[in-house]
Parts: sequence; structure tokens; C-alpha cells
Amino acid sequence: MKFLTLFLVFCCHLGLAQQLDQEGQEFIASFVDAVRDHDQKKMMKHLDKKYRKEQVKFLGGNKEQFINELFAGANEAGTFMTPDFNSIISFSQIDVKEISGEIPTYEVGFEVDIPDYILYSTLILVRKKKKYVLIGAVG
Repeated sequence: MKFLTLFLVFCCHLGLAQQLDQEGQEFIASFVDAVRDHDQKKMMKHLDKKYRKEQVKFLGGNKEQFINELFAGANEAGTFMTPDFNSIISFSQIDVKEISGEIPTYEVGFEVDIPDYILYSTLILVRKKKKYVLIGAVG
């Protein structure tokens, strides 16, 4: 049963990811690599500059809180949690869904593996000025 579930998730992932062009797929892969490497500077460069500045300002300049909340999500039991960025054990993209046609916009799902839990988090991928950027799905 577990194999069948993994197979179906993988097939769905392939079908959904095809909606995103090669540049977008490479952008997300670069973001995933930065998170896996715990490279905050590289990870932050993937975020929309205006969004990043507004959110850090809203949080009173607390950049660490901003980064942690970026990866917040629900665990398997549906409990919403905010992980510590440095405690992320593994990080992977699990799906991409187009949510707008006028300006290319996608909802990107991630699996965030932290000690004792797996979280499911979402970020929004937007094409701005001929390049992709990510913004948080909540704030």
C-alpha cells in the first residue's frame, strides 16, 4: 500500500510539475538546495525583495522569526507548527499547482522533515520582471 501511495504521489508530481517551465523548475531546485544546505543567504535571494523587507519589518526586524515562519506548516496529524530553520533535516518539493494564468503564479508544496515530525508547507512562486521569486503563502 505504501508503495502504491508513493507511486501515485510521484505520478501526480510529474504531471503537475510539467506546467512549470524549465527555468521555474531550476529555480525551485536551487531554493531546495539552499534550504537543505542551511544556506540562509542563498535561500533569501530566492524570495521577493519587497515581500522579504515588508515581513522582516512587520516582525520588528526579527529575520530569524521570518525565516522560521516561512517553513511553517501542518504535520501529519494536521497540527500547525513552525520549525527552526537550522533543525530542518531534509527538504523537498512535493507538488506545483498553477493558480493564476495572467501573471504566471504557482503554489509550490514542500515536505519539511524536522526531528519527530514531517511538515507540509506551501510557498507561492511568481514570475516578476522576467525572473521567478517566492513569497510566503500566508504573510
